[in-house]
Amino acid sequence: METGNPPGERRRISRFWGQKLVKLRFQFTYAVTIFVLLGASTFIIWLFGTLAINHMVDNRIIGQLSVFSLALVFGLSLIFSHFIAGPIYRFEKTLETVRDGDLTVVVRLRARDEFKELADLFNQMLASLRLRLQTERDVVDAALEKAGKLVDVLRQAGHAAEAGELERVIAAARDLPVRLKLR
Repeated sequence: METGNPPGERRRISRFWGQKLVKLRFQFTYAVTIFVLLGASTFIIWLFGTLAINHMVDNRIIGQLSVFSLALVFGLSLIFSHFIAGPIYRFEKTLETVRDGDLTVVVRLRARDEFKELADLFNQMLASLRLRLQTERDVVDAALEKAGKLVDVLRQAGHAAEAGELERVIAAARDLPVRLKLR
């Protein structure tokens, strides 16, 4: 009996942490970013408080510096969140395009964006789907071509009614509403 993990799966750190740490690099990067921003804000507030107690700095200057530090933290938060929001927006637009029938679309992310592994997996899925659908289309087209030849054989053999019926079936199959862009 095998007790190891299946190929391609990561080993769980523990039952508790294994449920919390699903994308270790992503989660670690943003945890450190938040920790640094909160630490810097806390340090600035502590520094201003210490300076105010010692009356080394005017309260008005402390207020202005506090507003500036909050604006800085807000701005940095927006910048860092863009590396998440940008890819999510790109995935939304790509999914809308796929929903509308265009399977030629590819998710392209910027160099520093997150979710690159997901984008690669999504692009591989679309390529696989395109290949499968194209293969099925080719099989159907070949079958319809053979059926068309069978119509000619039936007509030559004097079975016009059967040939007409087969032509109607072929026409109905060609009119199926499969409007996917594969190439």
